[in-house]
Amino acid sequence: MENNPFEIITQQVQENDQKIEHDNRGAFDIIFPIVLIIFVLVFLGACVMSFSSKFRGKMLSRQVKSLKHMVDESADDIEALSATLGGVSARTRKKILDENEDILADVTQREANIKKGYVKTMAKAVKEGFSGDEATAFCKHCGAMIDEDSTFCKKCGKKQ
Repeated sequence: MENNPFEIITQQVQENDQKIEHDNRGAFDIIFPIVLIIFVLVFLGACVMSFSSKFRGKMLSRQVKSLKHMVDESADDIEALSATLGGVSARTRKKILDENEDILADVTQREANIKKGYVKTMAKAVKEGFSGDEATAFCKHCGAMIDEDSTFCKKCGKKQ
């Protein structure tokens, strides 16, 4: 008796399904005990960690050693980053100075003029102080010359 091609294909498909089902069952039979063993080991490790201070100390010591190793390995990277940031800082400062050179020169000139005026005032005060013409003092706030017995400055008006 001849088999129908449809029956042959159906039979082959059924055989393949049985092989796949058998193979899947075999994989499950292998994987399940492994997962169960891993779960039990993790549970036991957690129990040991919670009850054994010696074991916790060893684990902490390993973590500290690992962290120290990571820091040592990162030292070169940190130095390179620091050098890069230093270069960026210097270039940025130079750019700001280049862009604002006129303003900075004006500010510097003004500061010099203020100091020059202060030096002149001080020199005048010293000269007049040595001559003994009048008892003088200096304002605590603006540095102007005032009478020694003055309660308020004639220039800024603040109390002495």
